[in-house]
Amino acid sequence: MSARHDDPPQTPRWRALLAAFAARVGEHGFDLCAAGSVAWYQRRVAAEHALPDLGRDDALVIVVGNSRALWERFTAAYRGSERLRATRDPLDTWTADVVTTAAREALGDVRWEVRYPWEAPPRRVAFQRLADAVGLAQLGPVYCVHAEHGPWIALRAALVVDVPGPEALGPVERPCEGCAERPCEPALREATAAAQEAADLRPWLRVRDACPRGRDSRYGDDQIRYHYTRDRGALDLP
Repeated sequence: MSARHDDPPQTPRWRALLAAFAARVGEHGFDLCAAGSVAWYQRRVAAEHALPDLGRDDALVIVVGNSRALWERFTAAYRGSERLRATRDPLDTWTADVVTTAAREALGDVRWEVRYPWEAPPRRVAFQRLADAVGLAQLGPVYCVHAEHGPWIALRAALVVDVPGPEALGPVERPCEGCAERPCEPALREATAAAQEAADLRPWLRVRDACPRGRDSRYGDDQIRYHYTRDRGALDLP
């Protein structure tokens, strides 16, 4: 039976899968998810940084990130898990746990593969270029810059799903293109010079702070302390 002309269009399958997956990871503070086609990214990178395509260049890719919303959920999980407390990098371990569980629950019997920023070649992905390709955040001079949160985001995973992704990227805001002063650039030069003298990440924090976008989304002191020093004492604070 043919569809009536006044029947509402069906929701694309990729959109339904994205919504189901994003809802599950969002419960854990991974509040940024954007979808695209693997082909959009593959055109931007060399072969050694390519995503798996599951045999189709139009495969759906979901990029997973977070704002400061992740911190409270992560630290609660860390304090309640002996396994996380014993791992070398509890945030990476917890991220993989959340993403794989959400994928299994949301995607059912649909094939998928996942990549993480910490993986070494040949599984390494250019995550900032990927985030830019799918419109999650613009690739700026240093960091990816989100329209709302500015540079105060993190990229955590890329999930490739064996269904056709979006056909085209919709309108997205590109914050760096409207920034005439570009205050991050002198901060970048200072951080680069400082990095040659000492293994101190704090100058890179000043690069983030220089960006005028997303200042209300700045990480809290404990989150900054952990990300920039890996001091686990920051994870045990109430």
